[in-house]
Amino acid sequence: MKPYLILNQLPKIKNQKNSLLIFDSILLKQASLKNWIGQFSIQYAVRSGESLKNIENLPVHLKSILKLQQKNQITFSNIYVMGGGSVGDFGGFVASILKRGLPVVQIPTTWLAALDSAHGGKTALNVDGFKNQVGTFHYPQQILIVREVLETQPKIRLKEAAGEFLKTALLGGPSLFHKLSAWDWEQGQVKWTDLKSFIDVKYSVIKKDPFEKKGHRHVLNLGHTMGHVWEGAQGIPHGMAIYYGLLFDLAWSTRLGILSSKTASQIMGQGPWENLFDMKTDQLLFKLNEKKLVGALLQDKKNFKNGLRYIFIKKPGQTVIKTVKLQDILKEFRRQKKILENFSYEEL
Repeated sequence: MKPYLILNQLPKIKNQKNSLLIFDSILLKQASLKNWIGQFSIQYAVRSGESLKNIENLPVHLKSILKLQQKNQITFSNIYVMGGGSVGDFGGFVASILKRGLPVVQIPTTWLAALDSAHGGKTALNVDGFKNQVGTFHYPQQILIVREVLETQPKIRLKEAAGEFLKTALLGGPSLFHKLSAWDWEQGQVKWTDLKSFIDVKYSVIKKDPFEKKGHRHVLNLGHTMGHVWEGAQGIPHGMAIYYGLLFDLAWSTRLGILSSKTASQIMGQGPWENLFDMKTDQLLFKLNEKKLVGALLQDKKNFKNGLRYIFIKKPGQTVIKTVKLQDILKEFRRQKKILENFSYEEL
């Protein structure tokens, strides 16, 4: 259940003649990564971003990949995928359908992918601007978490992953908040030895529900209901969208009495919450047209006839799942918007 390896350096790949490497083209700008990529005789470069996950572009990619196979007169035996979350989702999906499924090795190159999207077996593509509407479960044969890759990222990449780290700390408990507080968020520096404890939180959840049949994995969507809405509608990076989604959840959980005001203050006093908050961004998010908001919520995978399963926060390490109506979310959206228009966010 834990197929990941934490390494200091990229390993040399043996017997890669029949392997396909799908990778983010921006990695070629780094000499060491370019040299490592060069060992693969069959490569397919892509540009990262949500457009890569647009399902309308999939046939073009598949034709190009199959032409590589024909040109080299081989049959792919496995696929390596090297990149951030969008590249990992795309490459994982391709691996899951090509030849009815090929083994895949994921090599995440961003903190966000290394913590979250590379794990759990989910692949996904977007449809008509709505995130992750088509996908498969296709667990990687192996996931390589490589220090020399992750520590060469621009420092902004850590902030872009902040929402997922904070979500993981809320699921994992107080000790993870202590770790987050010790990191240098301004310089984008993670204490390398801490990473495993965050990744293992996700595995502690997915081992109970590997294919999302029992409902246990719903807790991993903490912060994602509104986060995905804002990410899709206003184009902010995923990790930051989840950060603001968590703020929304903290405020709502407190209003409902699920989370005490005292515990909420303790949570907000640890980790990088204040380092990340930007009032202009927050105000922009609450300017979202309500029709678009409802439309996005209707596409939510947790949505059923009797309502939407929403994850609330009771305390670090403990969540509460309740079924809510779309109108309940809309009402809370209006409430927080009104408070934001009259007070600072701290009033929530």
